[in-house]
Amino acid sequence: MSFNVELAIRLLPDLAAGLWTTVLLLLPTFFFGFLLSIPLALAKRSRSASMRRPATWYVAFMRGAPQLVLLYFVYNGFPYLGLVRDTFLWVFFKEPMFCAIFVFVLNHAAFLAEIWRGALKNVPKGIVEAAQALGTPTWLIFVRIEFPLAFRIGFPAYRNEVVLFLKATSVVGAITVFDILGFAKEAIDLTFDPFTPLAMASLLYWGMVQVVQLTFDRIEWAMRLDRQA
Repeated sequence: MSFNVELAIRLLPDLAAGLWTTVLLLLPTFFFGFLLSIPLALAKRSRSASMRRPATWYVAFMRGAPQLVLLYFVYNGFPYLGLVRDTFLWVFFKEPMFCAIFVFVLNHAAFLAEIWRGALKNVPKGIVEAAQALGTPTWLIFVRIEFPLAFRIGFPAYRNEVVLFLKATSVVGAITVFDILGFAKEAIDLTFDPFTPLAMASLLYWGMVQVVQLTFDRIEWAMRLDRQA
């Protein structure tokens, strides 16, 4: 079996639609996952056990449970809950796309929270103490000093997490969301040619990863220039 160029060209519109679906999954996941991860990281570092323990349990569960299991749990399990089925929440959870985004955001935030927790732990204490000695409010120290430094420290791990998560989105086909891999599988069923559709899907995922890598390269370059300035 060899690569079928004619079939590959015919598949391009469907695979492009799958690519767009993947992008629609990733954008809210990265945005809301990032926002949620910061309070989670702060909660894990809190001296209050009432804040630290729930955050620790949440992160441990989300990092330990497979994404596919979580997708099945939300998509197939939530409709049986009266709180979901009989309320306004059903408008959201009846859509497989929204179920996938919901799971991805919670899962992504858990991994990022652990990255930021470790990065914040490695921020030089002397810098923070100097800001405190000047009477700078705690929230301003975090926004202007602690988290920017932690972001630089955790940037390589954050970059890897984004790339790994991008590739992990291919599991959404299990709950009837047609992404790149979903359209490739459909093409296999119709053409009985597994090689060409999967090769095309692999190329698209590779291309997306390269775009992400280049984007992070630009961000890293900008941070270096800012540091030199």
